[in-house]
Amino acid sequence: MTAYGHTTMNKMHNSKRKNKASAVYFIRGRFYLLYFLPAALGFVFFYVLPFLISLYFIFFEPDGAEGMKKINGIAAAFSNSAFILALKNTFLLLLLFIPAITFVSIAVSYLIFKIGQKFAKTGRALLSVVLIPYIIPSVAVVTLWFFVFDGSGVLNFILRSFSGNGFDFENGILALFALMLVFLWKYAGINIVIMTAAFSFVPKETVENARIDGCNEKKLFFAIIFPQTKKPFYFTILLSVMGIFNLSDEIYAIWGSYPPQTLYTIHNFMTNTVLKMEYYKSITAAVVFSVFVILCAALYIVMEKRWDG
Repeated sequence: MTAYGHTTMNKMHNSKRKNKASAVYFIRGRFYLLYFLPAALGFVFFYVLPFLISLYFIFFEPDGAEGMKKINGIAAAFSNSAFILALKNTFLLLLLFIPAITFVSIAVSYLIFKIGQKFAKTGRALLSVVLIPYIIPSVAVVTLWFFVFDGSGVLNFILRSFSGNGFDFENGILALFALMLVFLWKYAGINIVIMTAAFSFVPKETVENARIDGCNEKKLFFAIIFPQTKKPFYFTILLSVMGIFNLSDEIYAIWGSYPPQTLYTIHNFMTNTVLKMEYYKSITAAVVFSVFVILCAALYIVMEKRWDG
């Protein structure tokens, strides 16, 4: 064999070694993905596929004679007064509850952060206390609601002692107010923990330099500290949105399948339509809910890329 032939063979062997090494490196570099594989397969088989299959019932439903008849489930759902009421109430909860929990979380977390700077053990103890409502089961939350807001509860007992009259917290606007207090008590804790941790990561040198330049506490917070915590702040908003949808357990436990009109949400509508076997209505509501959640997650991802940029 000529020298040219040997050179060609060596190049071929070297190329095979490089390709093999690249393949091994590719597998090793992504070996961690195998840990996510069981969860990914479970998500696909138990969530994605059933959801895609259920979309069939938006356009077809049983005709009562072992057949399927064609329908327009989306138009039927949006022409349903209960569905429209559920949508309005769900967005009303978002408009009222999100600003409330945002203000409470920021105020309390900054207060705990300032306390923790002087008394570290006290700050850690306060964080543990505010997180307890988030991890307790819904049945405990419901028990507390009846203990405080029921007709014979503590709050009405106190009101009757002073004015002789109590309030009906199970209907109307007062029911919405009582539910907001429950929401703040249960879901503000995780936001407070996240924001307190975010405040603690703000460089101390930046804060001290701002103080030396004559920056007061108000300006220090809004101009120096808070702008450096935007990513965790918007993450807490996303968690709060998910918390509103999780309130369906508390609403159902307190008021049952048919709560007051002010609290009739998209989850109540889905539950009632499933019990009536009106699957196209329930699935349409689930699609609307899923689209909204996807939009919220996409908005957070877009904002995160902007912050990183």
